[in-house]
Amino acid sequence: MKRSILTIILLSFCAYVYATEFPSVFVNISPRIIRSNSVETFELTISNRRSFGNREIPTLYNLELSVEHNDDLIVTLSQTRIDFLEPGDNFRINMEITNNHKFFFDEVTFITVNVSNEDYESSFPLRFTIRQVENFWFFVILTSMVIGLFVIIYIKANKREKNAG
Repeated sequence: MKRSILTIILLSFCAYVYATEFPSVFVNISPRIIRSNSVETFELTISNRRSFGNREIPTLYNLELSVEHNDDLIVTLSQTRIDFLEPGDNFRINMEITNNHKFFFDEVTFITVNVSNEDYESSFPLRFTIRQVENFWFFVILTSMVIGLFVIIYIKANKREKNAG
């Protein structure tokens, strides 16, 4: 009995939380690859779907955009406000991501785009892959081979000299 009451309370809470989200807004970005220690420019697409089930989709006014990210990245939007977004329209915004760290292995990071106005608010998590430093492993192997050859040549060159002691 207690379990079913707790389940009903949890479902009611979830229904309340999800009821405040935009039913028709969709955010997308492609590709989702950031190079290590670089500045990348992406095109963020915000869409208002034409229909959502049997409901009529209204025009959305005064949309505010913000981005949440971790400390490794600096994210800048070219525009943080959209005056209106009609049903079936797509709005494109340039998003610049600056990565100031060098990664020697591929890293996965998340950015959350928040879209809100006076009535609604939605969050869209976007997954990005930060690529490793280009040609890093090639230079590591090449450096190891050069050091190994130097040691071998040094040993061969000094093999004939006797210890002067």
